[in-house]
Amino acid sequence: MLSYLKVFGIVRGSSVAKSIWRARMSRILLLTVIVTTSVPAAYAGPPEQISIETLLAQAPSYDLHVVTLYGVTSDLQIFPPFPVPKCGLVQGRATFTLDDGTGSIKVEALGTCFRQAVDTLPKDGSLVRMTATIHLLDTNLPFRVQAVADTIQGLESR
Repeated sequence: MLSYLKVFGIVRGSSVAKSIWRARMSRILLLTVIVTTSVPAAYAGPPEQISIETLLAQAPSYDLHVVTLYGVTSDLQIFPPFPVPKCGLVQGRATFTLDDGTGSIKVEALGTCFRQAVDTLPKDGSLVRMTATIHLLDTNLPFRVQAVADTIQGLESR
C-alpha cells in the first residue's frame, strides 16, 4: 500500500489514503464472506443412493440433484467424436439405459477430451455404480427423467 501511495503522491493518513484502505478492506471482507459461506454449501456429503423406482416416483424432488445409482446397462449408443475449441475432439459421448430391477432410466455420458473415454464406457450387460445429476425433462405425469453421468464405475459384466 505504501508504494501505491508514493506513486500517486498520496499522503499517508490523509482522507484519500483512508478511503483507499477502507475500499481494499471491504473487498477482502466480502471475498472472505463469499468463500466461507459457499464452501460448506458446495459440499453436502456423498450423493444419496436411491432406487430408480424411488427416483421416478419422486422425480421433482430430485431435479438437479446428484444421486448414486446401481444397475445393469443396455441399449448403449456411442456417438462419433465432435470438435470443440481448446479440446480437439470430445470422445466417449454416449447414452444407455440403466435398470436396477425396480425401474429403468435413460443415462447420458457427456464425454471428455481424452481418447480413452470410449474405452471406459460400460458394455451392454455391465453392472455399474454411477453418480449422476438428475434432470426432470417433463413435469407432466408420468415424469420424464434423464440422468447425466458424473462417474461410472464398472462392477462386473454378465
